[in-house]
Amino acid sequence: MLNVNIRNLEDGVLLRCSGRLVAGEEVSLLRTTASAYLDAKNLILDLACVSAIDGAGLGVLAALQGGARSTGCRIQIQHPTARVRELLELTNLDTVIEISPSREFSEICEVLRTRQAQAMASCAR
Repeated sequence: MLNVNIRNLEDGVLLRCSGRLVAGEEVSLLRTTASAYLDAKNLILDLACVSAIDGAGLGVLAALQGGARSTGCRIQIQHPTARVRELLELTNLDTVIEISPSREFSEICEVLRTRQAQAMASCAR
């Protein structure tokens, strides 16, 4: 089952997806929901809570990118899980759809920034 929560942003729309993005009702739900917002400036798909994606799910992402290109909409995938990111890379979808770092990567970077700032502060004393 796939759930899609919609959040309007100042310059676009955020679709937070959770569940499985697989053939059937799930792919149809994302296609229908996202297609309704292809006239937005930006369409962000948050896939942090997507536990599985199959060929149909990858296909709908590719189709959405094609539709977005024709309307001038920018699609971005945000926070993909490691497995979803791997499949996007294997299918080369990462070369046509902008992908932001995973949540885990962002958290690691923040920890490193904090540690570096603490180390710099202790050196300044």
